Amino acid sequence: MKQIPYSDQKTSKLFHEIKSHIESFDTTIEIDLTDTHKDVDGYPGNLAIEINEDADFFLVEDFKSEDISRFPARIKATATALKFSGYIGKFFISHKQGILRIVKIDSEIINQEMNRRITLWNKVNEFPKGEVHWKLLEEIKVIAGERGIYRNKEKTSSVSKGPDGVTVAIRHTGGIYEGKYPDELSDYGLTYHYPETSHLTTDQGEVNATKECIELNLPIFIILKGKTNSTKEVKLGWVVGFDDQEKYFVINFLKDTSIDLPTIKKERLELELNKKTPLKPNYENDKSILNCLTDPPKSKPPQKTTVINWSNKKGTKKNYLEQHRKNERLGLEGEIFVVNYEKMRLQDEGKPELADKVEHISQTVGDGKGYDVLSFNNDGSERWIEVKTTNYGKSHPFLIEWTEVQCSIDNPNNFHLYRVFNFKNKPELYILSGSVEENFELKTKTFSASK
Repeated sequence: MKQIPYSDQKTSKLFHEIKSHIESFDTTIEIDLTDTHKDVDGYPGNLAIEINEDADFFLVEDFKSEDISRFPARIKATATALKFSGYIGKFFISHKQGILRIVKIDSEIINQEMNRRITLWNKVNEFPKGEVHWKLLEEIKVIAGERGIYRNKEKTSSVSKGPDGVTVAIRHTGGIYEGKYPDELSDYGLTYHYPETSHLTTDQGEVNATKECIELNLPIFIILKGKTNSTKEVKLGWVVGFDDQEKYFVINFLKDTSIDLPTIKKERLELELNKKTPLKPNYENDKSILNCLTDPPKSKPPQKTTVINWSNKKGTKKNYLEQHRKNERLGLEGEIFVVNYEKMRLQDEGKPELADKVEHISQTVGDGKGYDVLSFNNDGSERWIEVKTTNYGKSHPFLIEWTEVQCSIDNPNNFHLYRVFNFKNKPELYILSGSVEENFELKTKTFSASK
């Protein structure tokens, strides 16, 4: 936490104005500074601070800059006004476009919201799996409306540090919706893509509200397809991470279906500890790696081509170097995982001499062979393995080079594609042998052009 000195009370006009507004401040207050301060932009901010009675500075989380002169002036003046109005403790302070928002961090209010969600969950959990009627979910305000993220701002705004509330529930539509949102579902969790609609402010508010679940340690409801069109399957889970560049959240389902406050806090603590303990993705000399094998996904009928509205299509800014670095690392870790899987498979089949010959070709020889790992069948014939790894689910599409496709066509008896998925949380894999052309629907994403 950084130490930020208070504003000079004599020279700060903001201090006096803000102080005049917070004399009757209880838990949440919004102050409109646009009438008196025309430069409403300034440095926007959204920070958690801590004010102590005897210190001549306040503490702040998540302020990355080493240059404290860049600290948002309005938030600094607000902290000063709170301190010299007698307010001690932790606060969320946000400023955007001239609107200042202060929320006193009250653990009792957060516990009340936690208990409210537990009560709702226990009510939903009385029904058999997949048989919760959507009308009940609307009646008890787990869901409302047609959007994928429900916040119930009326109930959650007193808990949130910003004006967007805290997410209560998300809907998983079971696949791609109108050509977007390839969310991936597994037995233990979900990757959920950020909303991208024409309502940009609402989209961003829903993203902010979902991120707040992480900071406040509040669980959310995940609404899945039920047994009929009017019923739903409901799970409770934690938002455990997000990726702003790829625009998705990672959500883990709760282990226990019947919960109380001590149970849910214990599970949340376990999740935090697991986040600090790196996953061992390669399973070296670990026989449990053989349990990662699963069946390939069922083939889907070809999807209709989506007509793109080019005039409304949004641009995106991507850090391609950073993304390439991440993909390279993920690919390498997936290949190491498969090398260890193959060694353990051959040892388990009583072929230790073949296990010793398994070779990580992309590292020992280099790329361009058309496959990544040289392994063997138990009769000694060669198994050429191309590895494709993702943190998403089983059906998530992957990129494949033409060299790799051609290798599979020319050598169908040797070629095997190992698809490693859910890698970050709980690695699994399926295997398809033979021609990639016959096993997958291939779509061209890039072209090589020449004249």
